[in-house]
Amino acid sequence: RLLDAIRALPESEREILWLTYWEELSAAEVAVVIGRSEGAVWTRLNRLRARLRPLLLSATDEEVRDDRR
Repeated sequence: RLLDAIRALPESEREILWLTYWEELSAAEVAVVIGRSEGAVWTRLNRLRARLRPLLLSATDEEVRDDRR
């Protein structure tokens, strides 16, 4: 479900996630790449995390339950 949610994001939002988490760029570096301010990057990251957090937590809960079986 989490991967489906990420795939459903607009490309610009997926790019921010990719640059931040897979390429390990700082917010300032991401800002340069996407042509936005660092503040805009932080705002988008916080909104993305808030949207994806419930899916990530439910995925983690499911893994814990599966491990206990």
